Amino acid sequence: MNKMESVKSLRDETVQALEDLVRVNLDSYQNLVQVHGASETRKLVDLFRELAEQRKSFAAELGSYVYLNDGDTNPSGSFLEGAHRWWLDLTGKLERGDALVILDEAERGEAIILEAYEKVIRETEGNAVSDVLNSHRASIRNSLDRVRALRKRLESASEE
Repeated sequence: MNKMESVKSLRDETVQALEDLVRVNLDSYQNLVQVHGASETRKLVDLFRELAEQRKSFAAELGSYVYLNDGDTNPSGSFLEGAHRWWLDLTGKLERGDALVILDEAERGEAIILEAYEKVIRETEGNAVSDVLNSHRASIRNSLDRVRALRKRLESASEE
């Protein structure tokens, strides 16, 4: 890390990466809200509601660093086209109501978001917000594990 770098003087590349992560978190938040509102499975509703709030919080936290560095605080568009396509697929599957398919897709989406964080962490290693990024990544990894565990429980229950 550059000795002069602080949360108020991040490198331009770091600010751009944070803007991208704000976008991916906001996209995820909006879509998780839509998903939990349409699901009839209580466990899915609760999980997706919790993940939506987490993503909203992550976006706000990263957005504050973007703001401190005069970055774009009104992100538009989608950071990951793959994540956007995933949400469109998920919405269609949710309408059919298959919880296992929904969880398969949710697992894939969590993996995409995790990879986005890992890419930013690799590319901006040693920046002044590394601790925040690593904390978010750990939470997302935990969320991915929870989605996988719920999917496996539902698979086991459906086989009985």
